Amino acid sequence: MKSPRILPTAVIAAVLLLGVSACGRGAPNPTPNTGHSTPGASSSGTHQKKTTASDSGSGSHGLSAGETLTGGNPVAPAPVPTIEHQKYQTAIPVSILHPTYSSTAPKVPSLPSEVKMSLPPSLASKLTAYYFPLGHIRSFYIVAPNGMKGKADVGQDGSYKVSLKNQDGAELYLSSAGACQGCAVDSAAMYFTSARKDAVDYGGPPGPYFQDLPVKMVTVNSQLITFAYEEQNNKQLAGFAYYLPITQGLAAFLSEKYAASGQDVQNLAPWIFQNTFSQQKIPF
Repeated sequence: MKSPRILPTAVIAAVLLLGVSACGRGAPNPTPNTGHSTPGASSSGTHQKKTTASDSGSGSHGLSAGETLTGGNPVAPAPVPTIEHQKYQTAIPVSILHPTYSSTAPKVPSLPSEVKMSLPPSLASKLTAYYFPLGHIRSFYIVAPNGMKGKADVGQDGSYKVSLKNQDGAELYLSSAGACQGCAVDSAAMYFTSARKDAVDYGGPPGPYFQDLPVKMVTVNSQLITFAYEEQNNKQLAGFAYYLPITQGLAAFLSEKYAASGQDVQNLAPWIFQNTFSQQKIPF
């Protein structure tokens, strides 16, 4: 029997790092209220040869190079949580994130103490709606476990990264390429075979890819992939990657990951992701 391929830690780290690119090129990201366009996007919408992190520093739009979500690399595939299609209107408490902006911070409106999100009433005591201020058109709620703290960064081109963790060790990571078209293609290539040629053609990474790692991946549709794996730190991670390809106009990429104990991931990730899908107009 052929022995399984084992990748060195450096290769695994490269995939996790490349899954979230620094911004530097341009294409709108899907938004809660406007479908697949981002108002005020950067004008740098043409492809350019990619520069390395050492050449470009924090990138022309203010976000640093990609980072890993947790301390654990994939060690084994894990069951991919089933996407939930049933809709609920369950009130959960509201908290506000305070991102670092590369440009002028948007005004935060007066918010209710609770907001109705789609999740079973039995989970209401475990989850909070974290308001992510990106401007009145693009702002949305991130559904995640209670007590999350961390950081969020927003670039001038609308790209963003959110990294949250609570005292129980649960972690959530959300990233968007915003108007950075090249970043969208580069990030998508880590998950979507359809994006690889474009990524390489425009100076992006030639691999390795998530398919090279011990990760279970499920193709939901041509634009959405879900995945899960066991980590070295005994956590389980589940996530999704959404890619609107260049052939449909302007490339867009969005990814969300949730890491916690296995049972927690299976119970909460479907509802965390469903609320993101609905607000970002992602077909699932």
